[in-house]
Amino acid sequence: MQRSKKYRRLEGFIAGAFAWVFFYPCIGSELAGAGTLLWQCGYWFKFGQWPPLTLRDGLAKLTKLFGASWDYYIPNTGYLGLDQVLSWALDSPPLTLWLIVIAPFVWGILGFQTFSYWLGLIERKR
Repeated sequence: MQRSKKYRRLEGFIAGAFAWVFFYPCIGSELAGAGTLLWQCGYWFKFGQWPPLTLRDGLAKLTKLFGASWDYYIPNTGYLGLDQVLSWALDSPPLTLWLIVIAPFVWGILGFQTFSYWLGLIERKR
């Protein structure tokens, strides 16, 4: 079945949006994680001590970079269990795990769900 020129242009737009919304942020996150890991290795080689970096540390550095302040955030949602999960997520897993594994995985799920929904809408309108 031959597709119309308008449909092919729409597919091209969606493919480009997919690259900018999903692919590039995933690659950027993985590169930032690799850079963080390399910095930690360099620090370890120089000083003989591994610098533990958590998500809380990464968010503090990022907000300081943009001129904002990230004070020590203590989760207060009103649910003690959720507060403990959020505290654990901020303080326990290393930042490189977040950047290399968790962020691209979550980004991938959201990206694929969103773009499959868009393509489904286009198919139904055809």
